Amino acid sequence: MRPVWTLTLAIVLGLVVTGLIDASWYTAEHGGAGWLVGIVILALVVLLILARTEEAEIPSVREVVFIAIAGMVLTTLFWFRARAGLSGGWLSGIELTLLAMFAWAWPALIPVLLYRRSGEGWRPKSRRRLIWLTGTALLAGAFGWVFHLALWDVYEDAGDRQRVAHPLSLHQVITRPTQTPTAIAALGGPRTLSPQPIGIIATHPAAPDQDPIDVNVTGNLLGMFSRDVSWTVQGTRLQSSDPRVIETDTDENGRWRLHPGLPGPAIVTVANRRAQAYIGVWVTNRHGRYAPFEVITDSFRIEPVSVDKRGDEVFHRQTLRLHNESDQPVLGPIYAVFHTSDSPRVAFRSARSTRIEPTGKPWVEALGPSPGNRAPVIGPGQAVDFEILVAPELTREWLHFNVDLIQAFDPP
Repeated sequence: MRPVWTLTLAIVLGLVVTGLIDASWYTAEHGGAGWLVGIVILALVVLLILARTEEAEIPSVREVVFIAIAGMVLTTLFWFRARAGLSGGWLSGIELTLLAMFAWAWPALIPVLLYRRSGEGWRPKSRRRLIWLTGTALLAGAFGWVFHLALWDVYEDAGDRQRVAHPLSLHQVITRPTQTPTAIAALGGPRTLSPQPIGIIATHPAAPDQDPIDVNVTGNLLGMFSRDVSWTVQGTRLQSSDPRVIETDTDENGRWRLHPGLPGPAIVTVANRRAQAYIGVWVTNRHGRYAPFEVITDSFRIEPVSVDKRGDEVFHRQTLRLHNESDQPVLGPIYAVFHTSDSPRVAFRSARSTRIEPTGKPWVEALGPSPGNRAPVIGPGQAVDFEILVAPELTREWLHFNVDLIQAFDPP
């Protein structure tokens, strides 16, 4: 094993553990620091036990200098970031208090665990050299602890507290470095986006003192963890399908927000690189709501998914899937109106209600406006499932149904 590779591995892994993980993860709320310390100390004890004793080597000056510098840097970085990530006072958690008392230098031990000489495997050839390097790391960790206190005083004097939520504020760069634009770009951008709110119902005219609607956008990075990507500097863009209904802009820090305008429907497209999501918007008059405004059956394909038969005397639950085959997102509510010449005995389960309502000409809310229920916009190529309850004789062949899709704010 070449020393250059072990040095590189030690530096990279040490910086990831102490410099890239969210600082809040170290605290007692998540317990991350305790796990890291336990793993590092246990691994070092195992190496000390298994290290060979035949060779009584001591480390070279170059090795001591490397371990000392790396250990001091990693210790300073960890404690500074752990302190910045605390929501309460310094060492408010018992876990970090104990670490500061008994394991202050644990980050400095990471290079000791990983460094190897040429031809040396995972088992160290000299226990004496390993003990020397461990002592060097502990001493360097003590200096790193003291240095982080001085660095913290400088940070406090800078007073970087006014924009702690901005991804480029010093506080955010320190505590959540993977939320910075550089990190997001390096990771290839979000795979998916989840805006909040996903549906907005506003009235016109708006109240004189009504504030803009803030938009929070969460991006999933690498399919493993989520980050707040609500700012323009992170690459997030919002575009309204009708600026007269809903207008997009940003505040002084570049965070996106929405301004409802004239009555009507609109879709806000949220994009960040390849990922897209949608926000459904309805602005209504104070004196009433919309009548059905469009039949959109040709843009969709409906197919059966499953039938849950519960007996001959009760309604069967049938799941239908609604595919958007157009090249544009479609705003709900979308109501499926069913027609059948065989029997008027059709019932449905509405997305707004758990009641079962038999009607002569039934309808079901296939895509609802309720943000807490489901997304109110169906994108191109996407599909949404909805349920109907039908009389037993109608489930034998689902094509007995003729379905019209109505895009409307209120039920048809």
